[in-house]
Amino acid sequence: MNDIGDIIRRVLFFKGQSTVDFAKKIDLPLSSIENVIYKNVRKKEVLEKISIGLGVNLFEYFDLKNSSPTSNNSELDLKLRNQASDIVNATIKSKNIECPKHELKILTKVLYKFLLEHKQASEGNAKIFCEGMIEYGLSNFMLTYKSSQS
Repeated sequence: MNDIGDIIRRVLFFKGQSTVDFAKKIDLPLSSIENVIYKNVRKKEVLEKISIGLGVNLFEYFDLKNSSPTSNNSELDLKLRNQASDIVNATIKSKNIECPKHELKILTKVLYKFLLEHKQASEGNAKIFCEGMIEYGLSNFMLTYKSSQS
């Protein structure tokens, strides 16, 4: 599975929607959506429909992923990425949570997007947002506490 597929699956999960229902809603064949999720097929028309249906700009993600840090704005983005990573890692560690690497990347991406959209947000607000994501993950069995080993 690719990053875009992971994002689509997460958004559908948080909306409580299946890929079958989503395909019907946006009037696309299920196979087209599954090709994007599992096979990394990136047809512009399909991605546009999926983006609109999800309410998430997938093209913005491509731009962030493919951008090179050459300007002050990119330096700020890199600073926000590092801040997001530090906050997620510290929160996971302080709460003694078992978190697979791919889940850690997803949490970091979501917090980074939050920080990018709310550049004036304090570090305290970012930590609260991160803790909320983690609590949601715990309550929906996406994350688990580390087992105590004697």
